[in-house]
Amino acid sequence: MKERPIIFTGESVRAILEGRKTQTRRVMTLQPDSDGHVEVANDCAYLFGERGGQCTRIPCLYRIGDRLWVKEAFAVNAVYHVPYGIGRDQKQDQVQWRADKPQAKRYEEWVAGRDMWMPNATWRTPLFMPRWASRITLEVTEVRVEQLQNISNSDAVAEGVQRIDRSPYRLDGYGLPGWSKEDCCFYPRDAYAKLWNHINGNTYPWDSNPWCWCVSFVLVKS
Repeated sequence: MKERPIIFTGESVRAILEGRKTQTRRVMTLQPDSDGHVEVANDCAYLFGERGGQCTRIPCLYRIGDRLWVKEAFAVNAVYHVPYGIGRDQKQDQVQWRADKPQAKRYEEWVAGRDMWMPNATWRTPLFMPRWASRITLEVTEVRVEQLQNISNSDAVAEGVQRIDRSPYRLDGYGLPGWSKEDCCFYPRDAYAKLWNHINGNTYPWDSNPWCWCVSFVLVKS
């Protein structure tokens, strides 16, 4: 069993903590040719191309049983220094996570009116979150490879998409908390496509249909 970091957006963090998200898709670093295909065996992906059966082996970053510690946007008391030997839980007393207050664009808005003193603290990118500041640990239960557009409606729900009912008598569709009726979609898969483009549209838009690692997990600690 290995332990490795994984980055999630604020919305994904909230979905994990609420039990709505148990899957994530990560684009493979290498993609097969347009007429190629991918096979998985022995914790590796094998890319078969159209040029004379050329094959490329890619080790899987995620394996069943591995632990993933979540990196997310956070802030630490600017005057706080971690003493030698202090426990992780004690350190986390000085950490705040942006996913808990998505409306606050600036850290000062988050602490305003609260009984805490964290001067000069600013929101930090998830890239720089240390292990001790992570509050969520996941365990990998399944890994497979598929093209993005092959996602099913049930898998879209496992990715955090949910049914939006604004009244007992009306179904707006599927989407995420905070989406308007116009943003919601009739099928969970279509809502996930919209979410994917919001996060990854600049690099791997939905229409490019990239091959992805599909990782299922369970929440171990939060």
